[in-house]
Amino acid sequence: MVLKCWVSIFGFGVLVASAGEAPTRVERIREVFFHQPEEVLVIAHRGDWRNAPENSVAAIEGAIELGCHGVEIDLRRSKDGHFVLMHDETVDRTTSGHGKVRDLTLKQLRKLHLRNGLGRATEFRIPTLEEALDAAQGKVLLNLDKAGDHLAEIASIVESHGMLDHVILKGTQSSSQVRAALGALSEQVIYMPIVNLDDPEKAARQLDEVIEGLHPPAVECVFRKDGNPLLGRLPEYRNQGVRIWFNSLWPSLNGGRDDDRARDEPDAVYGWMLEQGATMIQTDRPGQLLGWLAEHKPARLPAP
Repeated sequence: MVLKCWVSIFGFGVLVASAGEAPTRVERIREVFFHQPEEVLVIAHRGDWRNAPENSVAAIEGAIELGCHGVEIDLRRSKDGHFVLMHDETVDRTTSGHGKVRDLTLKQLRKLHLRNGLGRATEFRIPTLEEALDAAQGKVLLNLDKAGDHLAEIASIVESHGMLDHVILKGTQSSSQVRAALGALSEQVIYMPIVNLDDPEKAARQLDEVIEGLHPPAVECVFRKDGNPLLGRLPEYRNQGVRIWFNSLWPSLNGGRDDDRARDEPDAVYGWMLEQGATMIQTDRPGQLLGWLAEHKPARLPAP
């Protein structure tokens, strides 16, 4: 008989396998997430989109095969109320179709073909949130972006799949707004505040408010200049048990220290981020970042 128990850590439920049962990969990642704060977690932005269409099941699976610990996906609501993976408001850029997601039914969206990075239509179709959860189950964390307007509805879907332990929700809401939206699930869901550091005084107030009000295990920080004075305060938040999430996606999110620059100057990008206290990095080049970490910061993280 398989037995599992819930352990409360930082106010969030952590599923722990009983003695004799091998933990799943996602359970081992969560163990690192909560109990090994010095280890660096790699999150693939929109999946492994260089080798499969962005926000596709194949992109999620590719990120898992690379060894990523999390996959960021974007959610949009269809005309008939289904949540599908799509970054843009319209399907024009990433599919063979045209129109806004909110104006199309799931049946209509299913007829479209996803485009690859070269803009060519592929055999892949737009997945639903449920299909993304199935692809991730037991293997990887999912960071659900653009979910802020539908937190309760999305959390309910995730709960019905028994996968609250797989998901990181995020947004810019205040702690009271998050608790009001999630209700009782706020104690089980990982919610990560996003804080723009460009106005240091405002950002400091926001950080203090959400950390005191939500006790989040991680905070996502974005900033245009790497000389931002608030960067010096980040170790203070880490000492409170809060992981710092940086994005290496494009220059305006990280003071000009992005993945493209890291091709020639990885130490000036990834090394600098670690020096600032970041232990979660969302990247458009997950293979590149994982390779750099393997050489410069040997990790005890789960293998694919």
